[in-house]
Amino acid sequence: MPRPRELPDRARVVVVGGGVGGCSIAYHLTQLGERDVVLVDRNELTSGSTFHSAGLVGQLRGSVSLTRMMMDSVELYRTLDCGWVECGGIRLACTPEREQEIHRQVAWARTFGLPLELISADEAQEKFPLMVTDGVRVGSFLPTDGYLDPSLLTYALAEKAREGGARIFTHTRVNAIAVERDAVRAVDTEWGTIECEVVVNAGGMYAAEIGRMAGVRVPIVPFAHEYLVTQPFYTRTHNLPTLRDPDNLVYYREEGEGLVMGGYERNSAPWSLDEHLVDRIPPDFNGRLLEEDWPRFEEIADASKVRVPAMEDVKVTRLINGPEAFTPDNEFCLGSSEVRGFFVAAGFCAHGLAGAGGIGKVMAEWIVAGEPELDAWEMDIRRFGPHYRSPSYTLKRAKEVYETYYDIRYPGEDRQAGRPLRVSSAYAWHVEHGAVFGEKSGWERVNWYASNENEGSDPSFSNAKKGSDPFFAPRGWAGMNWSPAIGVEHVACRERAALFDESSFAKIEIAGPGAADFLESLCDNRVARDVGAITYTQMLNRRGGIECDFTVTRVEEELFSIVTGTAFGTHDLAWIRRHMPEDGSVRVSDVTARWSCFALWGPRARDILAPLTPDPLDFGYMRMRDIAVGDVPVRALRVTFVGELGWELYCPAEYGAGLWRALWEAGEPDGMVAGGYRAIDTLRLEKGYRVWAADITPDITPIEAGLGFCVKRDKDYIGRDALDGAPRGALRCIVLDDPRSIALGNEPVRIGGQIRGRVTSGGYGHTVQRSIAYAWVDPGVDAGETVELDIFGEWVRGEVAAEPLYDPNGERRPFRSASRARPPASSTTSRSSPRPTSRSTKRSARAATAFVRAARLHSPRRAPGRSLASRVMSALAIRMRGAVKRYGPVTAVAGLDLDVPEGTCVGLLGPNGAGKSTTMKLLTAQAIADEGELEVLGHALPDDSKASRAVMGVVPQLDNLDTTLTVEQNLLVFTYLYRVPRAERHDAIERALAIANLADRRGSRVDELSGGMRRRLLIARALVHQPRLVLLDEPTVGLDPQVRQELWALIDRLRSEGVSILMSTHYIEEAERLADTVTVMSHGKAVAVGRPAELVAEHAGREALEVYGAPARLLEIETEARERGWPTRRTGTSVAILRIDSLNGELPEGERRVATLEDVFVLLTGEEIA
Repeated sequence: MPRPRELPDRARVVVVGGGVGGCSIAYHLTQLGERDVVLVDRNELTSGSTFHSAGLVGQLRGSVSLTRMMMDSVELYRTLDCGWVECGGIRLACTPEREQEIHRQVAWARTFGLPLELISADEAQEKFPLMVTDGVRVGSFLPTDGYLDPSLLTYALAEKAREGGARIFTHTRVNAIAVERDAVRAVDTEWGTIECEVVVNAGGMYAAEIGRMAGVRVPIVPFAHEYLVTQPFYTRTHNLPTLRDPDNLVYYREEGEGLVMGGYERNSAPWSLDEHLVDRIPPDFNGRLLEEDWPRFEEIADASKVRVPAMEDVKVTRLINGPEAFTPDNEFCLGSSEVRGFFVAAGFCAHGLAGAGGIGKVMAEWIVAGEPELDAWEMDIRRFGPHYRSPSYTLKRAKEVYETYYDIRYPGEDRQAGRPLRVSSAYAWHVEHGAVFGEKSGWERVNWYASNENEGSDPSFSNAKKGSDPFFAPRGWAGMNWSPAIGVEHVACRERAALFDESSFAKIEIAGPGAADFLESLCDNRVARDVGAITYTQMLNRRGGIECDFTVTRVEEELFSIVTGTAFGTHDLAWIRRHMPEDGSVRVSDVTARWSCFALWGPRARDILAPLTPDPLDFGYMRMRDIAVGDVPVRALRVTFVGELGWELYCPAEYGAGLWRALWEAGEPDGMVAGGYRAIDTLRLEKGYRVWAADITPDITPIEAGLGFCVKRDKDYIGRDALDGAPRGALRCIVLDDPRSIALGNEPVRIGGQIRGRVTSGGYGHTVQRSIAYAWVDPGVDAGETVELDIFGEWVRGEVAAEPLYDPNGERRPFRSASRARPPASSTTSRSSPRPTSRSTKRSARAATAFVRAARLHSPRRAPGRSLASRVMSALAIRMRGAVKRYGPVTAVAGLDLDVPEGTCVGLLGPNGAGKSTTMKLLTAQAIADEGELEVLGHALPDDSKASRAVMGVVPQLDNLDTTLTVEQNLLVFTYLYRVPRAERHDAIERALAIANLADRRGSRVDELSGGMRRRLLIARALVHQPRLVLLDEPTVGLDPQVRQELWALIDRLRSEGVSILMSTHYIEEAERLADTVTVMSHGKAVAVGRPAELVAEHAGREALEVYGAPARLLEIETEARERGWPTRRTGTSVAILRIDSLNGELPEGERRVATLEDVFVLLTGEEIA
């Protein structure tokens, strides 16, 4: 054996493995400026699996990232002396289902600009004359696909790596890898030790063995893969394209004037496993092949003759039988491991040659930058959970993958091998009640209950089941793993209640004295809030992409609980641990198996849960409380992923079965159903809730994803600075005209004949009765735009819609809360959920006590009071500059500037939808501005929102009084809420009652009051702590004129006492009567600011001419006015010509009148007064 030249004592990066993957990584590292790179191989380069690869290169894959990697590979191969032949590639379809797959792939390719063509069977034969067209329905052709020589490619990459400074040592076997304190320190070879910072395990089929040296499990299994090479048998006139016939399990490529032919047999052969199913590859197995196995290859050989009859008589040069490493899910195994500095690039699953260029690029970027430059989660080694430590389980999954290599993977179709493995505490109940299970990360999860197919109150689904009304049955692939039970469970959740088993959700605990600061350094939202607070947040990578997406609950001062998706726990755990401080101040634990989780959601959820617990359920949305449910201790979280009232109920796993039974027995009489994850998905689509790894990924920022409300700009965290650039695109909701055409993901979005995006997820909304898709689209694509989606070869028309489609104001989910929810489009302050009437009276005192207790815990301290008459009027009570608030595609407030001097009343005048209520929410921090500066009484928002609310009173547009309490009790609650000192509470209540003229109704329950009295009580409640500023949101909406006059008098009294007032209204008379200055709003912007009289003089003049007549006559007047440049406003029966005192020319006949603020309003907003 030749001895290599002297090994270095140290290198920054050591790549172990001299196959095509290792050499590509070494080359790309040098391209990024890494010069201190050493590559070692146990034998010669290519002596593992690379040298016997068949060499086919196909680019279009099942994901965005993988396709880009394949395209990067082809771009590289064109520049290298590697035997690259760009002959194109054909794929055939011989079944209706495969034909649909071809159509879907052609559409998918458009989003990358790949020139994939749909071709007929005859066109396929013209390009590949050796084939026959028997049974072929259609085909596809990609002219940029091809093949190459695997050894030439490897040596070309190695030479480029050497030119960049890398050193390559063959015949250098690795014996051990030194690991200290969970980090690599050195590589021990047969010729000496190399100290290093990074080790890249690119060992191919030997990668599992190399991983064990570092204590890292690499879940791969070597399989014997066969293909044959024929002798020349035809005269070549042009390069034949590669040919894949997946329905017959075979592939072909030219080899001179012969063929290479192989496939994936149904009877696979795992290789070199010991009695424990651990790979034990012989130490001397280098550059060798396995013995020919003709009996196993017979299935493939027979199938090859069906498509290429000449295969019956050709002479075979050799049957190649070589081991290839497969992963349990047929995707690459890449990335950083739990050992710092130890990277893996293995498990190429017989298509590593096609992706080697992209693999090298991604891995080099990952090593140099600490994270990949694209979303690599589907290939990330961290996706394999602890159950893949089992060689037996890994083999079962990998064997299934190999034997179904060419099978179509339909949506909702799960692997079957190794099941069941992980089950919920309620699993036996689910089985007994007809659950149909899916699988994720080894967990058995209920998709739906077959027992619900004949249940429920949704007639559309019972009809669909009988076949009499196919409207609601999805077409094509979407209907293959579908059941009418999904709609039944969906409708039950919306109309009554549904119980879901979410125990598979991953649960992570962050504990220790440094936990709060640590989480704040990673999360874009503020999570270190008071104990019991739940926060929806993301963790970002340095590019600003969404690396994690979950909720964080502060359970104790030094304990936080994270709940994330079932399949993402290992990823999120690794991301968090990677950034942990080394001082021991933070502890991170995976506690998924410790907790069962059951979600109870729906309008009757409170009725079902309340009788089971002695504890009050008065805590608000996005809050946590420990309660008892039946005999079970429960951690109750007021959260939702379906947009309905309810809780996620967590209990120690040993109590899970009992908790589920108790909830079921309590809910069944109320019409509650048990539901599955497929219903959750349809429910979340209607609410616009995003799913990580589909709608949101590490390539998309929260701003682009419509999650800007989570982004806090006033703190430091990873990725914050990357959010300053202009969005590269946006996530948009699309509704399709055809409700049976369901987008599955990756469909192209066409606008105006151009491809402008691709679908991220889709489904059917059973409540809105529309086919819904979410799509990543180019900037500037907004609500109302007409689009088309290519669904299995048919362009289906749709429209970009404002989101969420269901319950846009969020009125169905929360209870006494203004907390933000997961969907980006809803931030409206929520109304109290109704309580059962029969229990209201006897619970009123308890409810008031509980609310007061919550107020004590969670409210800011009351700022020192001042006499209202002594307020200084020169300062600004409100200062707003450039405020912007977006809800998904809708910009509710668009660069608003607003000043409210202390002691004045400013009116926000505008039509419905102008942005007035959103402006109010920004000032109370119920909504957080995406851009701009906001100050209230000198307090910057949102940071000092608690301090500002302590000296502010708010009168909401919607009546949210507690109807079970009396007038005085409602005021008492708010004296606690605003921390009015005990000695001052009585006087504060009396003062507020006097202001509102309600002293004689102090003992009346709220539901006994008239509408006007209730509005006066809302104002009194806002004044109970003597605020310096009062916000009035449409204070007299819906009231009759007499009551409106009474409230105007009350507001006048406040003005006379020097209280600063901001009042939103769409009543012209109200603005003229009360406001010192008026800001006219339209489409989120201030279109005019000034005193009412000044605005009239500037925009409408002193006089207007009202012209009456038939519609045709009015149109003539408008046309003439437009030609002369006269300003006009149109009503139903007249046209008003404004500023006639300054106009030249002869005016038409009409009635002169004084110009009004209403003229200004209509002129500037284009809308009539409601």
